[in-house]
Amino acid sequence: MESVLNLARRARIAGLSGDFQFGHQTLDEAAGLLSHGGEKASAWIAIERGRLHNTAGDPKAALPFFLDAWKIARANADHNLAVDAAHMLAIASELAEAELWTLTALDYIAANGVSHG
Repeated sequence: MESVLNLARRARIAGLSGDFQFGHQTLDEAAGLLSHGGEKASAWIAIERGRLHNTAGDPKAALPFFLDAWKIARANADHNLAVDAAHMLAIASELAEAELWTLTALDYIAANGVSHG
């Protein structure tokens, strides 16, 4: 899983520097390393792919990836990643949905004792 997470981090850096094509290629490579039971790693790939789309100016394309990350992270009790995904859903959504996702994240934090870290 560590190599998948390292590739996800590299993809994030690529996106922040504007190299979206390399970011997506890096995530494709990470996805190729997933084996059965790699749900947490697949959540990281999903959130980073969503970030690539969002940073490239296409928040609508990002939303399904953020939603996948939210669902997978919650199902695997990866609370910090779940909150991050809800946060990204708020950023990429229209105002009314953004407010709902912000409240969802705050409720999730309260219910799961998520700490900033």
